[in-house]
Amino acid sequence: MDQDKKIFDDRIKQFDKSDMYSILKDTPNHVIDAIKRYSNFKSKINTEDIDNIILCGMGGSAIAGGIVAEIFNSGYYQSKKIPFSVNRSFSLPNHVTEKTLIILSSYSGNTDETLACAEKAQAISNNIICISAGGKLTAMAEKNGYDLVTMPGGYQPRCAFYYPLTALLFVMQNTGLFNDAEIINKEIDGVAQRMQELINDNIEENKSYDIAKKLSEKNVVFYAEDGIQNALAQRIQQQLQENANHLTFRGAIPEINHNEINSWQFPISNPQSFMPCLFRDNDESKLSKQRFDAIEKLFAKKSIPTITYQLAKEKELIKDLYTKAYFWDWASFYLAIINGTDPIEIADIMELKHIFTSNVS
Repeated sequence: MDQDKKIFDDRIKQFDKSDMYSILKDTPNHVIDAIKRYSNFKSKINTEDIDNIILCGMGGSAIAGGIVAEIFNSGYYQSKKIPFSVNRSFSLPNHVTEKTLIILSSYSGNTDETLACAEKAQAISNNIICISAGGKLTAMAEKNGYDLVTMPGGYQPRCAFYYPLTALLFVMQNTGLFNDAEIINKEIDGVAQRMQELINDNIEENKSYDIAKKLSEKNVVFYAEDGIQNALAQRIQQQLQENANHLTFRGAIPEINHNEINSWQFPISNPQSFMPCLFRDNDESKLSKQRFDAIEKLFAKKSIPTITYQLAKEKELIKDLYTKAYFWDWASFYLAIINGTDPIEIADIMELKHIFTSNVS
């Protein structure tokens, strides 16, 4: 076993050229820093007259928004009864008005889609909050006096994920959009410690490494209950896609029971090359349990191996989400090393950006 660990440590040295390992190990400190930065956030916006919320962003910025939007819309915490949507495009939907709270989130501050929305937003509403580490978005916020939530620079956006996530939670609390003015303060306490407890250098006893091994020979399909869990699954899906360069798909239950589940038949060679990974909760509803159980039976009947992921659920929702996301951050890292790829490098994404820039110029 010591030999196996040495071999894997050598692979980390070979492929982790930009030291994602150290970034991941330091991630709980991101949460500690984010709490210090954002727990006292104060907004100039009066949310009494706000009748809807929209977050404009892409990638990790949008995923953080998606998770917080699902928490807000679910009523898990008592909240102002207005809708919260996430916009991943170049334009704003026509329901955006002067009564919309518009959150513009871009780690670099230079995301084309978010900047396009920012330009349109300024003509519609003054209720704008910008979340960024710099770039044009920060300059726009400073010029116009909009609320600005700053993040530390120097990371790949996906590695800074816990900054916008934590920032958004405190924005919702401190603007009165969550009814309890202390709910995030209470629930986020101790999160970093729980994340630190997941760090384990012994691969023989490492659940993140174990699940990465199981997924390494297959294309992965995540299935999660629609809502908060599906929003979290999107973060996990994109971590496998970007860190491990691994083909990964995702579907939401119960919707897939009405369409996608029927496609696990053809082409004949395809179903066996995919690995369904089911996200389950130990306190899932009776209806969800029925559907997950039925799906597991169907895959077993087809002799399609599945993974049921059921990390022990934390008492507080925030701890549960942060620890699950962090567990899978590590799984995506180990999968990258197993795949023999640098977990920081995103060559195809950068090539696409170069093509876009070349076409514009």
